[in-house]
Order: sequence, then structure tokens, then C-alpha cells
Amino acid sequence: MSLTIRESTRKEVPETEKDKRPRAWTWKISTPPPSIKYIELNAESFFDTLLKVMNA
Repeated sequence: MSLTIRESTRKEVPETEKDKRPRAWTWKISTPPPSIKYIELNAESFFDTLLKVMNA
């Protein structure tokens, strides 16, 4: 398992002092290479991954 932080791919909007928009971040779990897949992080996927890391 690896941890990668990526910014979502959306069109950048110029920021002004009056219009500051928060960035959209999404947590995902990646599978090992060579066929990497990204799994949405939720309670179930976190628990499953935690068990794999602990060899349980």
C-alpha cells in the first residue's frame, strides 16, 4: 500500500481576494503496481486495508 496525495483534476479558476474557493481533496487507497487502482476511502475500505497491513 502507498500514500499519494493528488489534487483533483478540475479547471483552475483564477482567485481574487473576494473569491477564495477551497480546493477539492479526495482520499483514496491505491493498490500495488503494476495495475494500480484507486479505491475510495470509507470506513469499510480503511478497515480492510488496516487488516491487510496488520496481516490479520
